[in-house]
Amino acid sequence: MTYEDFYPGFAKTKAFYDVEFPPGSKKPWPWDKPPRARDLEDVYRDVIDPATREYYLDENGKKPEKKIYSIVRFRTIDGEEYLYTFGSVRFSDMNRNSVVKPCDKQETYSKPIFKHKTMPDDRGHLQRVTTEIEEIKTMYDVPFTPENVDNLLKLRGSKGCALTVKDELSTKAISCPNIEMFKTKPFDYILNSEWQSAEDKELALREHEALTQGTGNKKKG
Repeated sequence: MTYEDFYPGFAKTKAFYDVEFPPGSKKPWPWDKPPRARDLEDVYRDVIDPATREYYLDENGKKPEKKIYSIVRFRTIDGEEYLYTFGSVRFSDMNRNSVVKPCDKQETYSKPIFKHKTMPDDRGHLQRVTTEIEEIKTMYDVPFTPENVDNLLKLRGSKGCALTVKDELSTKAISCPNIEMFKTKPFDYILNSEWQSAEDKELALREHEALTQGTGNKKKG
C-alpha cells in the first residue's frame, strides 16, 4: 500500500486474526469486520487510482486530508490517560467529486484475546491451535501529553475542535472550556468542574436536574 492509511485501527485489528488458525484449517481466523471497515473497502475503490495505487487529487491538486472536530482525553479503569479523536477525511473520486467519510477513534483499535490448545495434526505431530476468542480489548495508541494534544490540534478544521474529558470507571464525561486547561490541569480538576464557583456548580446542577426531570422553566397554570 503506497497511499496514506487514515484508518490504521482496522489494519491493526485484522493483523491479530491473520496469525490465528482454527483446528484443521489453513485459513486464518475469520474477522467479523465492523460496518465502517466494510464501507471503507467500497470507498477505496472510488478514491484510489488502480494504476498508481495513489489517491485521486481534488480540483486544486491536493491529496485527501483528515480534519478533526473533537478530541477526547480518556482515563481508563487502570488510571492511564489517552487521547482519541472524532473527525472526517475528504477524499476525491476520479471525477474530482468530493467524498467525505467519518474518521473516528482511529487512535484506538480492537485486540482479540484468543484461547489456544495443543493437539495432534493429521500426522500425529503436536501443534498449537486457536479454539476461541476469550475477549476483545480496546487498545489506545496515543498517550495523553500536552505535546500530543498540540499535534492533534494541527488537524482541527475551520469550525474549531471540542475538548472532552471522559472517565471509563464512572462513564462521566464533561466538556473542557479551553485548550490550556485541557493540556495542563489534572484530570479530576476538569472532570469535577473545579474551576467553577460553588454558585456556578449549584446553578448547573439545578439546570441539569430540571432537564432530566422534564420540568425546565415551565410556568404553572
